[in-house]
Amino acid sequence: MSAEENNPKLHKTPQPTHASVLLAKVLAQRNIGQKQDLFTLFSNFEKLFGKHLTEHLKITDLKDGILVIKASNSVWKNEASYQKKAIIDRCNGLLGAPRVKGIRFI
Repeated sequence: MSAEENNPKLHKTPQPTHASVLLAKVLAQRNIGQKQDLFTLFSNFEKLFGKHLTEHLKITDLKDGILVIKASNSVWKNEASYQKKAIIDRCNGLLGAPRVKGIRFI
């Protein structure tokens, strides 16, 4: 046995992990951040795009940076696809970070 094993005072204790690091790990593991982003987009959709579009489009999911939007019919799906980049830019502006990387219309 070495002197370090015999003497508990010589054992190195690990440095404590900062609470913000632990919280970030927990949130990432449970996709809490993504759910919060989805809630933020969902609750501000009309403010972002106006009543005219929100009558025909509904946000259904945000997974791995892809925002899923359900259109009332193929005409609105096509219309919204022309505005894809603007929708992504507005969403990321609201979220304050480039969290929405793409959109899938269903």
